[in-house]
Amino acid sequence: MRLLTRLEGRVPALHSVLTRSHARRFDELAPKWDTIRSDVGDSRRMLEYALEGLGVTEPARILDVGTGTGQAAGILAGRFPAAEIDAVDASPQMIALARAKPELERVRFAVADGGRVPYEDASFDLAVSLLVQPFEAELHRVLAPGGWALFCYPMGPGTPIWFPSSLVAPRLKRAGFAELRSGAIGRGEWTAGRR
Repeated sequence: MRLLTRLEGRVPALHSVLTRSHARRFDELAPKWDTIRSDVGDSRRMLEYALEGLGVTEPARILDVGTGTGQAAGILAGRFPAAEIDAVDASPQMIALARAKPELERVRFAVADGGRVPYEDASFDLAVSLLVQPFEAELHRVLAPGGWALFCYPMGPGTPIWFPSSLVAPRLKRAGFAELRSGAIGRGEWTAGRR
């Protein structure tokens, strides 16, 4: 998976070809996903650390890209109780499991490819991707001026989907993000761009 993800990250045109394959793979993993990712402590620590470092305090509208079964959406909902939260994933099975969680009832879920999300330009204050390939151009499009796109890889280089800051930062710059920041916590890294 890592080789395909890296290749797709370097040759964005491959994304449209591989999207269905990724969705099928994650549909198969969906019933076991919450067990596979049962310890979300590393994700919570990284999100909280990065959001504090960026000074994100009260975003009105948040987008979680590659939500899976809604783990990041749940963390964000707890941290920002007044925010409207939308969450997308290319896997219909992952979205079905996320929608079934009572604690996520206020999150609006949609089956969508992270490279083509069904939202208007400049409609979000914060976009978060946790353990997902960066969709920097699409997130730049949907972020309002001053909004942050945050890409987190809390498990470090051992994870199948790992994009260190050294790869993400240049992509964000090319996509037109005005300010870039990054940090590390434990083995993981986060990278963010401000529109």
